[in-house]
Amino acid sequence: MIKKKKLVEGCFEKRPVILMYFQMSKVFFELVIDIKPEMYPAINSLLGVTDAGKKGHWGYEIIVDDGPLEISQPTVLLHFMNILEGRFQALNEIGVQKSDMVIYMTYEYDDQCNMEFLPEELLALGQNGITLAVSCYQY
Repeated sequence: MIKKKKLVEGCFEKRPVILMYFQMSKVFFELVIDIKPEMYPAINSLLGVTDAGKKGHWGYEIIVDDGPLEISQPTVLLHFMNILEGRFQALNEIGVQKSDMVIYMTYEYDDQCNMEFLPEELLALGQNGITLAVSCYQY
């Protein structure tokens, strides 16, 4: 990913805005819920998304590469949190705890691995007790 800084007029001062460009990399995001397979249909229905079909856990996956993203929020992490928002009580009622949820981010890169997270992303994860696991590998 190449990041370019650009100065933008703000209310009181010029502030840098990070423009993100993915180049020669691929990022895999997966919202994983560790539950029994018989619960997958209930999770699909409750969250309005479909399991990625991997064995061993329920997971909803988004791959970021050169193609356009169709997500409800400005970032994938906020998109995942938007899917979960307002559904924690219902998930709890069917036996899913927040400790059963992890968001995995796997960053496949060519030359260098750099990343940054928005404060809103980290705040949403932290306030809801959702773990973020990050793995980077050079291909």
